[in-house]
Amino acid sequence: MKDEELKKLIEEVIGNNDPFWNIPVYEIVKKIIDLPDGTETSITKLLNSSQFTSKQLFDIYTCVNRVCKRIDIVLDFSKENAKVDGLLYNLPFVIRKILYCPNCGERLMRLMPDGLYLSCNKCNKCYNYDNGNVGTEIESPYNNEDAIY
Repeated sequence: MKDEELKKLIEEVIGNNDPFWNIPVYEIVKKIIDLPDGTETSITKLLNSSQFTSKQLFDIYTCVNRVCKRIDIVLDFSKENAKVDGLLYNLPFVIRKILYCPNCGERLMRLMPDGLYLSCNKCNKCYNYDNGNVGTEIESPYNNEDAIY
């Protein structure tokens, strides 16, 4: 995504042209885009600044999350699911870039328990996960008929 497209999207998501919000949200989202799939980080780590109040950091987190959803990136907080305490902008998340089936364009699902394979529910095809990209098409990697994948 080009810088100008990203800046325009951020302005749409935030709903105004306030550089006070646009600049930190842009800087964080740009870093998230550049980081490899599977990287663990947090909003405060990416911001590298303590000049914001808790309320402002929460608003920045909310905007970053909305922008990431629009560009097919999920901030996966599942490691922190059981955690009750903590502020969202401090909690670590894993960057998960959404991948699509090269055959039909449907969103691919990661097969568990290891996430090394991708599956398309629409065309029933499987692919290798290739370091953040869709790899080669493969036969079903799991052959135990008694298990639910």
